[in-house]
Amino acid sequence: MDNKTKESLELLYAEVDTCWEEWKDLDWWPRNKEKRPLGYAVLFTPFSKGGLMIIGDNPGGGDYDFNEREREKERYCYAESLKDYTKTNRYYFTSGRWRDISKGRNLIDPKARCWTNQMIKLCRPRFIIAESLGTYDWLKTLFRSPHSEEIDEKEKVKDRYGFRVFTQCQVMGITLIGIIHPTGSRTRTKFDASERIISEHLSRALKGACWQA
Repeated sequence: MDNKTKESLELLYAEVDTCWEEWKDLDWWPRNKEKRPLGYAVLFTPFSKGGLMIIGDNPGGGDYDFNEREREKERYCYAESLKDYTKTNRYYFTSGRWRDISKGRNLIDPKARCWTNQMIKLCRPRFIIAESLGTYDWLKTLFRSPHSEEIDEKEKVKDRYGFRVFTQCQVMGITLIGIIHPTGSRTRTKFDASERIISEHLSRALKGACWQA
């Protein structure tokens, strides 16, 4: 990692920590069983430039009170076929459930948009996988200026209920891919029921660049 990138990441980490210190005592802030405010994690892999980024919702599904710049996390099954990627989230702050942290959306979202923009500019990915269709739609609004036309989706795959399970578009030279959340919590679709078709479409979309057999 070059010094300029390292300095930019250090500034981002410091700003995240400052915001957490300011927000952690607010009434709605998620807490663990011991009533300690839940923390944050920025990266879930070592940072790398180019190639692929994975962006999820937020660090969730647990009672975590960690504050970490980089944290190891169990990878979802589809990620076993991926290589050379940087994993982060749109919201760095953790919660047991997405709706717990989204109560503070009006406060967190402007910062999250700024940080995600910074991270994408530092990473300069060719591909981004959004680990939920909510994050995919959020990223589309991040790339789209207020006066530009709607971003057209190149491909949209639905399940038998008519819900999207895979979609992609081109934005600013980046292939943006959206898949249903790997826990299937956003829709009636369960990820494991659609894993094969998602993997097939991911393999084709990534064109071998970030996909290993």
